[in-house]
Amino acid sequence: LVLGILIAIVLSGVFAQVAFGCHVHLYVKKVTVGGNDSFTFTSDHGDSSFDLSNDGSKYLGSHSTTGGGFTWEVSEIVPAGWVCTDITYQITNTHTGEVDGITSFVKSGVGDEGPSTAEATITFPKDAWFDITVTFTNKRQYTLTMAVSPTGGGTTTPSVGTHTYDVGTVVDLTATPATGYRFDDWTGDATGTSPTTSVTMDANKTVTAN
Repeated sequence: LVLGILIAIVLSGVFAQVAFGCHVHLYVKKVTVGGNDSFTFTSDHGDSSFDLSNDGSKYLGSHSTTGGGFTWEVSEIVPAGWVCTDITYQITNTHTGEVDGITSFVKSGVGDEGPSTAEATITFPKDAWFDITVTFTNKRQYTLTMAVSPTGGGTTTPSVGTHTYDVGTVVDLTATPATGYRFDDWTGDATGTSPTTSVTMDANKTVTAN
């Protein structure tokens, strides 16, 4: 009788282990550099759509499967003026004796200027049991609009038109007058009479070479 009870206990533990599959707590974290903005996220587990107006983490809930792993897709809608520079993950609170890793981590949309979508697809193995936080890191971007007055009076570096830079970028400017013209000065968000100068991208800026 005792042996039968022991066998039943062992077998029930084995079946529970096999049936359990995996159990994962899901978190999303937003990090912004150079300012703050509200970002919209979508997920196929937990909250299907939510906003993170401030930097920090959001708990989406736990997800369990029986007999196998699962795949989690989470996306960030990157607004205009921002770029997602990286997507990373961190595993914590691993349950003793269970799998403490993932099967695959695929990210897309990193480096695409907003408005765009950055996405992570994470595949979990059978018997995974831990907390996982997926972090979307974003950097503010600003536009520099270059112009020449009068039109045809010369060229600039960067060229005439609109250019996008990450926050804090120092952009060197050069004005080259056309034949029959001379450089006078810079106006707008750059000043001075030297044909070379620079601007720091801490806001959208417009510069004209005269």
